[in-house]
Parts: sequence; structure tokens; C-alpha cells
Amino acid sequence: MKKVIVAGQEIPLKMLERSALQGVYVDALLAYTFYKGSFQGHSFLLLAPKRKDKLTPSQYQKMATRISGALDLPCVFLFDSLLAYERNRLIEKGVYFIVSHKYVFLPFLIINARASKSLPTSRLSPAAQYMVLYHIQVKPLNDSTLSDMEECLPYKYVTLSRAVRQLEKLKVLSSTVGENREKRLHFESEGEALWNTIVPHMQHPIKKIWYADNPPRKGILSGISALACYSSLNPDEQEYYAVDDKEFERALSSGELRFLNEYDGRIRIEVWRYPPIEQRLNSSMKAVDKLSLYLMMRDDNDPRVEKELEKVIHSIW
Repeated sequence: MKKVIVAGQEIPLKMLERSALQGVYVDALLAYTFYKGSFQGHSFLLLAPKRKDKLTPSQYQKMATRISGALDLPCVFLFDSLLAYERNRLIEKGVYFIVSHKYVFLPFLIINARASKSLPTSRLSPAAQYMVLYHIQVKPLNDSTLSDMEECLPYKYVTLSRAVRQLEKLKVLSSTVGENREKRLHFESEGEALWNTIVPHMQHPIKKIWYADNPPRKGILSGISALACYSSLNPDEQEYYAVDDKEFERALSSGELRFLNEYDGRIRIEVWRYPPIEQRLNSSMKAVDKLSLYLMMRDDNDPRVEKELEKVIHSIW
């Protein structure tokens, strides 16, 4: 084998001799041919099987950990074919693989390939903003890996990796690499200190506003409606609800939104740049998180809104 194709690009391969595989256990040497490849200056190992029998996802995971630890390079397995459920199980275990010119799971290559590209710091990406808001208000993300965050945040591995790099560039986040070569993340400050550092870079949550005569089924209270729940402010007659793109498209395609328009209605529907973080008010009522509420209302010139909004923010700390 002289090359492998990833995303349409040919990556030259060099077969490794036994002398270059010091520390690799004998069973792996007998079962695989080892190759070394490089993508935009980032090296990796490719293991091509000598036999047709397959291991379990957990066995692949353990083998990759041992070999990567011995040779200090990411370990990728080559397959002739994989069924959909097999691919999904390998991805869940964080096993890197290539299926002959068809499927690729190489997040470390995608991450490294994009690392050299400039990342804006004037305004956070929706994923980076969501990550910070979740860390402050829902559950601390310190000591998490990207795979850990993929399980609890509504974003994929590659999107999260880009968000992490943006936060690292802003020096609010740092990372360490453990013995198993997993990258673990740590915020440089916490609570109000973190908020004061990052809030100048945060963007308005709302991407688009619509109006209708009824709320979306999975919408949650937002705007003045949410602020009234968090404070002593009286609610407006018009009700405010927040949804993300997917929920709005679902509501739109189902036809559940009556008299939907862009101008006026009893219900104001806000389509957000990131999924609204729900905060439960009681058994049947939910509102958007307090920090996002501040971001969307901080430019409101109504003295009553300004006063109550400040109280809401101070209640967090």
C-alpha cells in the first residue's frame, strides 16, 4: 500500500519495519501491517489487517491506546468494509478508522488541519458561547475531554474542537494531555470572573424573529416573558418563545404555527443561533437561561428592564 485517500486527498504512506515498532506487543505485529502517514505536517499510524476477522470496538480502543502510547502517534485502523452499526460503535468508542475510500473517522486530522486557520476572537461562535454558558450555569466542564462534551452538549466533535481552540485563543480555556493522550480542558477562571472576561465577545442569541397566533410545541419562554418569571416585572400581553433552527423547521413543516408571519402576532417566536439552555421554573414551565436573557436584553433602554435584568444577573453569583 502506497497511499490512502482522505476527503479526496492522497496521503502517501510508508511501511514501517519492525525496528521502528519498538514497544508494540507481538500480537499486534502479527495481526497488522504498520504504515506511517502525514497530513499537513501531522503524522499518524495506519494499521492494515493481515486477516479478515474483526475485533470488538472495545478491543480496538484498547489496542489503539497501547500502540499510541508506545509510538506516540494517533492510531488509525483500515477496513475494507464496515456496516453502519459497526461504524457507529467505533465512533462511540473514539476509535479512528478509514473504510476504503468510503468512510473516514479522523477527527484529529480535521482538527489539526484547521488549526492553522485564523479563528476570530471578536465574537464567539455559537458553540463556544453555548459551552461557556453551560459551564457557568448547568454543569462545570473542567477536566472534560471533547468526547465527554459531545455527550452532554448539542454539538459534534469537530465543532466542539473549533470552539475549544477559539476559547484557548482568548485565553479563557487551557488544556492538558493525560497519560492516555486524551486532551482535558480547564477554564482559567470561574463564575463572575469568567463571565466578565468573556461577555464582551458574546453575541446576541437571536438570529430571526417570527410571529404567530400560537407558540411552537417545544418553545420555551424568552424575552420579557422570561424576565417576568425571574423578577417582579409584569409580563407583556405578547408572549415570547425561543427555539433553535431544528425545532423551528419541525414546527414549520408540521404546520402547527397558525398565521406565521414576520410582522406581528400574539406570539413572538425567536429562532436562536444556538439551542436555548432550558431552566425549569416549575413542572410545566421552562425559560431560557439567565445569562442568555441578559445578552438579548442588555441594550433595552427601558429603566424597569435594566433594573430587573441587573437583579437577575446578580442572583446568579
